Parts: sequence; structure tokens; C-alpha cells
Amino acid sequence: LRHLVTEETEQVVWAKKQPFDPFALRLDTQTIESYYRAHGFFDARVTATDVNPADKPNADNVELFIDEGVATKIGSVKVHRRDLIGDDAKPIFRNLDLRKGQIFDHARYQAEKGEMRQRLKTLGYAWAAVEGDVVVDRDHHVADVTLRTDAGAKATVRYVGVQGAYEIDPRLLIKHSLVRPGALLTPEVLETARARLYNLGFLPAVRVDYRHDAAHPDQADVTLALAEGPANRW
Repeated sequence: LRHLVTEETEQVVWAKKQPFDPFALRLDTQTIESYYRAHGFFDARVTATDVNPADKPNADNVELFIDEGVATKIGSVKVHRRDLIGDDAKPIFRNLDLRKGQIFDHARYQAEKGEMRQRLKTLGYAWAAVEGDVVVDRDHHVADVTLRTDAGAKATVRYVGVQGAYEIDPRLLIKHSLVRPGALLTPEVLETARARLYNLGFLPAVRVDYRHDAAHPDQADVTLALAEGPANRW
């Protein structure tokens, strides 16, 4: 209900009156149907809306009647891997949150793609990509999910550079960040570097970026992008 335009006036004297808008109610019926479809009820529809005078002056009661229909459930989940991966990554593809027989939920499907991508990056697959397709059979209420992963090679740090350092020796910042050439590139390494530099207290903004050359997919160049604050001098 919090996503609807039509709102109930709060039961307090000073509450702002919410006027009734028939056009907004029509928009709300579309919002409700879209919400149900995103959660696997593709046949859901608002069958009727009733607007009746309330028991107080200048007020109406609004009722919406919904037919949810039959839920669409996952018929199959297939994962296609483009690259060979190590044994450490194989559990990622076995322990999916999407399973046959579940009601298909688009938010869960999107979250699963993001979770797979993040797990691969945690293992060092810095360029991991996860795409997917969903084929819905509206007649039989079945959704077939296909996920395609391109993990790529595990990436190690090739070079560490600094941007935005003018008063401070960049070598000291790199040393403090703990990012070292040859280290496995993971989100933990990047976040540790960002936190250590920010916690110094005199860098109001810290961002850690990385990129790679197509000719060296197993190596990454890390950039510590900084904004220096005012320097205190004796």
C-alpha cells in the first residue's frame, strides 16, 4: 500500500487531508497488478473498485477487489558457464536461492544474479559477469530460468597508483592501504584499502577503482583516488 498514490488520511486532527482522485485510483490499479506480476502472479487483476461515502462528512471509503489468479512457479533453473572455474567457485552454482517449484519472484531472480556476481568477485574473479533469461509459459504457469556466467580469470594486482595526492607522499598512502602488487584482487582488499585511508582522518573522500588491459585479463591496475583536506602545519 505504501506505493499507491491513493492514501488514507491519518486518524489525527492535524493530519493533512488526502483528497480522492479517480485518476490516481486508476493508476493504483495498474500499480497493484504490476506488483503481483513481479511476484509471480501474471494473471492477477483488479476486478472492481468501490468508492462509497464514509461515515464522516466530505470523505469516501475506497475498496479494491483483486483476483490473484494462479501463481507461476519455476519449472527449471539452468546455469551455463562460459569459462572453466576452480573448485572453490563450484558451490556458488550448486547453492542457488532459485529452485524448481518456487513461485517466480523477479526481485529474487535479480538478487540471485547480483549475489552470484558478488560471490565470484569475492573469490578473485574481478571481471565476473552474470546474465539471465526467463521464459514464462502463461498457459501452464511455469517459468524457466537460465543464468549465464562469465567468470573470467582470477585477477591479481599489477600496479597501484594514486590520484589527488599533492601534499602527501603517494608511496606512504599506498603502503598504508595494504594493497600490494601480486595480491588477489577481491572486494575485501579494496574496501580495506578505502577504510584504512579514510580513517586517517585527513582525507574527506576516498575511492578505490580498478581496471584491466584486455591483453592482461588476469591483472588489474588499482587507483587510489583521493581528496586531500586542509593540511595542519607547525
